[in-house]
Amino acid sequence: MIKTTPFEMVFIIRDKMGIWGFELYQNDMSLDIKDEFEEMFSSGKTAQEITDKLIENYKGKMGDIDEEPLFWFALADTQWNLGVLMPFVKEKALCWIEKDNG
Repeated sequence: MIKTTPFEMVFIIRDKMGIWGFELYQNDMSLDIKDEFEEMFSSGKTAQEITDKLIENYKGKMGDIDEEPLFWFALADTQWNLGVLMPFVKEKALCWIEKDNG
């Protein structure tokens, strides 16, 4: 049996889930959301259309305390960087930040 520390075990488990670091875009889901948003945005879709589509596509992640915040953080960051941050997306991201600090 290979002995691992609890810290090493987190990386083993997270690696299987597509997480390789602690920054926003060091996981598969955040990168997918960013890439999907940018692709649809560059093809002429509005921020509202894209947001609605992404919420529908990722509805299975909503309510998951590990996954849902990543969704809103990546969506808010991507919209912010493109100059189209929607107020309710900003509020959702800020809500998760406040929950973590509460």
